[in-house]
Amino acid sequence: FPSHDKVGNGKVTSEIKEITVKRYPSLSNFKIILNYPAYTNKKSDTLPENVGDITAIKGTIVKWIVKVRGDVTSANLSSDNGLFKGEKNGKEEYLFKASLFSSSKYRFVLMNSSRNINKDSLDFLMNVEDDKYPSVMLRENNYDFNIPVTGLLPLDVSASDDYGINKLEFRYRFITSGDKQKLSEEFKVLELPGT
Repeated sequence: FPSHDKVGNGKVTSEIKEITVKRYPSLSNFKIILNYPAYTNKKSDTLPENVGDITAIKGTIVKWIVKVRGDVTSANLSSDNGLFKGEKNGKEEYLFKASLFSSSKYRFVLMNSSRNINKDSLDFLMNVEDDKYPSVMLRENNYDFNIPVTGLLPLDVSASDDYGINKLEFRYRFITSGDKQKLSEEFKVLELPGT
């Protein structure tokens, strides 16, 4: 907004000068929605307002909803992985969307019609974690026992995964047997209970 002023001491007075104060765009608030990969069966998370640091599994889709103040003509998300242009969503709101595949820092960069850039931007962290492989442990019994008539032996199996297990199968085949009908090139499948 321009102002017209002059400076003087009573004896000497300057000409009237126009003084213009630059307005900078600013961020009002933002929220982040995390959509995890479908195979994790995790529901979407919405982080508390203005919490910008993110920790998520690789492949998570992140959506930022950013509210701005003032004359904002463009909004970008600048990160170590590149620059993402915000999509205008109403008068004072921008949307950003990205898939997370590597960790990086990021910040919001707002520009107004005078090409002034916001001065109040903070750096935030996107921490991307790898999905861990499932773990299966088959424990061997260290004691002697008689094989029952059914021929079935007990198995002590434990399995774990950071996002759960929905199915556990034991695949087997006979490569030697007194009963030639049991010999097979193909594996048989036994679904284990408890999954």
